[in-house]
Amino acid sequence: MSTILSTIDRPTWVPLSANQAGRVALAMGPDRWIKPPCHFGFWIHGAIDPHLVACTLTAIARRHTALRYMFDLDTRMDAASCLAPSEVSWPLKVVDLRALPEGSRDAELRSEIAALRAPFSLNGQPLIRATLIRRAQSAWLLGISVDHIVFDGGSVSPFLRDFEGLYRSFAEGTPSSALGPGSDFGAFAIREGRWLESEDGVGSVLHWLARWPRGGPFRPMPLPGPRVGAASGVGSWSCEVRPDQLSRARQASGASRSVSAFGMVTAALVAATRQVGDHPTEWGLVFPFSRRVWPGTRHGIGYYNNRLYLDIPSKGEQQFRAVLHEMQEPISQALTHGMVPLELLLRNGQRELYDRKPSASYLFINMTSRPASPRIDGAQTVFTWLESETGSASVRGLTFNCEVRADKSLSMSATYNTEQYDRTVMAELLDGTRRILCGDQA
Repeated sequence: MSTILSTIDRPTWVPLSANQAGRVALAMGPDRWIKPPCHFGFWIHGAIDPHLVACTLTAIARRHTALRYMFDLDTRMDAASCLAPSEVSWPLKVVDLRALPEGSRDAELRSEIAALRAPFSLNGQPLIRATLIRRAQSAWLLGISVDHIVFDGGSVSPFLRDFEGLYRSFAEGTPSSALGPGSDFGAFAIREGRWLESEDGVGSVLHWLARWPRGGPFRPMPLPGPRVGAASGVGSWSCEVRPDQLSRARQASGASRSVSAFGMVTAALVAATRQVGDHPTEWGLVFPFSRRVWPGTRHGIGYYNNRLYLDIPSKGEQQFRAVLHEMQEPISQALTHGMVPLELLLRNGQRELYDRKPSASYLFINMTSRPASPRIDGAQTVFTWLESETGSASVRGLTFNCEVRADKSLSMSATYNTEQYDRTVMAELLDGTRRILCGDQA
């Protein structure tokens, strides 16, 4: 992607993408709603130089314009100030836990991670932070936290790639030019704005708006509710699906290898939901479109990720083979129009739902692939999504997470609000999904 900011030497106002503008509107709204930051890290077993880590983080921030954004919402809500590279440094907190008793270290580690997860204020500060925690002589955890308005889940792999290359360059004292140029999120925002005004963009927006008035992205997911007086809380579930089990499910259902893991999981959830009981209405499924891809964005850092929506008829075929066939066209149509920013649709088509607190529950499915850990000479590294705490107030309906591992196995987990759904029903639904994906029923 061509860059518009590569030569700036002073703060420059840059336009926001549609999703960024939506986040700003939420942050300035009556509820001051701010999405939690994107937080992750990796364990380092071996030697690491904190000074070189700090240099590496700052070099990453200077390569990608989104990491140099600052917001002054009292002055402008339609743009961000992009700092010059020389004005940016990535704050790094270094914590040494070795002096603590062994039994106290994990509690302190969790406390530092909790501090990393704290929301950012969008006004007047860099939206990046990091903590390097030394738990033992040769055991470190580097935790990273970046506000979601400038960094999405798809930015993690480009970040780790840059960290590997830049840390090696600093350690060896060699140039880092092999990484190529960084990314310019301002250029993406400009291109997105032009596309939304084009015939293709307008057609895609109309495609979604024609579907959303029937219920919007927060359509109720009709399952039997809990008994009267059920305690408030969060139910949880997890399981693993081996590659051979998923292969057996493909064979039993007649699914070709072109059907993605997302297609398999989505169809399994729909089939299992229909098998739980008789549901009188349609429901909605909100799912991620991993990246809106134009040349230069696949390896960029910024807020490129998107969310799409599927209408799911509650009544229909219950067998996985039939549901898998049924879902292919809706998924294809959704992806065809996947460039439309969800925030734009919410603002223009479903304003009453824009506060992110729908009264109805819905199903959110999150598919991810585990990023590769950066290679560091003299050390072994292990990537980790930093642990999160989920309260009942933050869970609406069912959130289903599925990580596709390098060996093609699936690591699945789910959380749901026990005030909305009965634990027995949810256990039946989720275990049914597992059985389908393990090839135990077609």
